[in-house]
Amino acid sequence: MREEEFRRLFQQFLYEYWGAFHEAVESESVTPERLAGSLFQAIRRAHEEFALRYTGKASASVETLGRLWEQLDLHRSYLADPPITAEDIGRARRQFLLVYHDLRDQGRAFPKVVNEILTGSPHETPAGPWHVDAAR
Repeated sequence: MREEEFRRLFQQFLYEYWGAFHEAVESESVTPERLAGSLFQAIRRAHEEFALRYTGKASASVETLGRLWEQLDLHRSYLADPPITAEDIGRARRQFLLVYHDLRDQGRAFPKVVNEILTGSPHETPAGPWHVDAAR
């Protein structure tokens, strides 16, 4: 993978996909009884866009995340704005972590890019502690 391709993919993962999930969980920590449909749909869109570009070792994790979002979307068709359960958050975070580790492995060839993206990331990484955990 070329440097610019890696930059786009890693940034897309952290800023958009992980970011959408992190924002949804953060929102849910404030209103634990519901998750706005717009936040859930942002996760779905970010997943679809990332899944189109990612071909790394953790592809099975990306597929698992896709199935999780499909299951939760089906559940949302029966209930208005249900929250993502703590169990589902944990399942998703484990899959995000596998993808993150694969991208970090790929990024060993581009340490400056990795550092730049991590420094500019508006959200923690799947490997770090969450500020939203305290609200759970």
